[in-house]
Order: sequence, then C-alpha cells, then structure tokens
Amino acid sequence: MATRKPVTEEEMKAAVTNVRTVLRKQKKVQIVIPSDPDRPGEEFYKGFINGCPFAYPRNELVEVPESIASLINDNLKSIKLVKSIETEYDGAGRGKQVDGGSREDALANAKAILGINTTED
Repeated sequence: MATRKPVTEEEMKAAVTNVRTVLRKQKKVQIVIPSDPDRPGEEFYKGFINGCPFAYPRNELVEVPESIASLINDNLKSIKLVKSIETEYDGAGRGKQVDGGSREDALANAKAILGINTTED
C-alpha cells in the first residue's frame, strides 16, 4: 500500500482559495438558521468545507451559497431525526440513547422527517 505524503501548507491554502472561489460563484439563497436549544447562547452556525471556515448568524435572514444552504438543511434534518428517537439513558441525566423501538417505526419516522415519499402508484 502506497503511503500518502502530508498535505503542505501551500496546498491547503490553495484548496481553501478554490473553495472560496466556488462558493462566491454559486447562486445565493436566503435562509434563517434556527437557534439550537442544546447550545443556548450560541449566536452563529459555524463549519468548514475542505478547510474553508464559514459562520452565519442564527435567527436572522442571511444569504448563503446554495451548497452551504443544503449542508445546513441536511444537518438540521439529521439533528431532528436523532432527537426524535433518543431517550434518557437511565433517567438520571447521565446521557442519552437511541430508542429501542421497532425497525419499521424508526424507518417510517426517519422517512417522514427527511421528507422521503414512500407511496407507490
């Protein structure tokens, strides 16, 4: 198996510059990123795309590149899905676990939250 050489600082800077260029050229959409009840006081939604940082204020109408809007939307759906099936681990506030309901119920719940249409014509 071939070993990969480490990425140089110059290569990282070039990758970040490329991501920024791509994001600037993308169509922009307006979204409102809701606050996170699990992180009170967190004013910004923050992330990285290939090393390129981004941060957008929560609870305000913001204009973002389409790919970032899609990433944020997918992330929020994933969080909603996990929250819908997690329960207290032991009732003593020492963590959470995924509910042990049936596979069919979990799948139906996931499809509903993710907006997957399962009706067949």
